[in-house]
Amino acid sequence: MTTPITMGSHTVYASGFDQMFRGCTSLTRTPTMTIAGLSGNYNCSYMFYGCSNLTTATGATLSVASLTQYTYQYMFANCTHLTGVPTINATTLNNYCMRYMFQNCSSLVESPILKGTALKNYCYEGMFSGCTSLNKITSYFTTAPSNTYTKDWVKGVPTVTTGQYIRRGTYTTRGTNAIPTNWVISNAP
Repeated sequence: MTTPITMGSHTVYASGFDQMFRGCTSLTRTPTMTIAGLSGNYNCSYMFYGCSNLTTATGATLSVASLTQYTYQYMFANCTHLTGVPTINATTLNNYCMRYMFQNCSSLVESPILKGTALKNYCYEGMFSGCTSLNKITSYFTTAPSNTYTKDWVKGVPTVTTGQYIRRGTYTTRGTNAIPTNWVISNAP
């Protein structure tokens, strides 16, 4: 899709926008859109899943502060050319929200700022797994990462010393469920 489209600001209801652009291999950028409210679960799940030529999602603003269950799961998974990420304003997370959101986005270099402060069950599970170019993550959560909240969230992410992990918490745990091995840790402002 080469013609830009604008979706405006919307409140999304249960399963709203679920799989909307799934598998659209000609889509190169997300529409200009703002997700402003949520009602029910599974909102925007798989929305751009498999859009393999999608390069930028910077036109998408995910303004919802409090997420429902399964919201945004697999939203950009398998978008192998994605480099520009959406703005995510969620500060209150819910179970399974954002899990596998960027799985296998192998061109992704930098994460969006993850503003959620308290992790919920499997909310970031597999989020960046398979992101083989990722070298910077900024997260505001203060909950210690674990198999319950961040299971395999950085599995397959490079473990080079040039990677940077910016955090608000005090945790220092390393591995696929936590901070990538050898990455430099610094504190978020």
